[in-house]
Amino acid sequence: WGVWQPSLQLGWRHALTDSAERTTIRFVDDPLEYAVGFDAQPDDRNWGEFAVTSTFTFTHGHSGFIEYRQRFAHDFLEERVLSLGWRIEL
Repeated sequence: WGVWQPSLQLGWRHALTDSAERTTIRFVDDPLEYAVGFDAQPDDRNWGEFAVTSTFTFTHGHSGFIEYRQRFAHDFLEERVLSLGWRIEL
């Protein structure tokens, strides 16, 4: 019926600098030119990510994939992503 290709990815991310600072913006068309400020959270400098993917190649030009990706060991963010895709050759 086709080919199944599983994969597992594991990664570690490290930020070299801490860019936590105050950011100030102004809107271009604001006649009063009010400034809006945001205090950025300190960066989490180390975290990991893993993903499990299954890719399928079927007969008659069909292929698809499904992927689950998750961030771990991050101080203030939780992220989980489920991706699906399908392709048909015409």
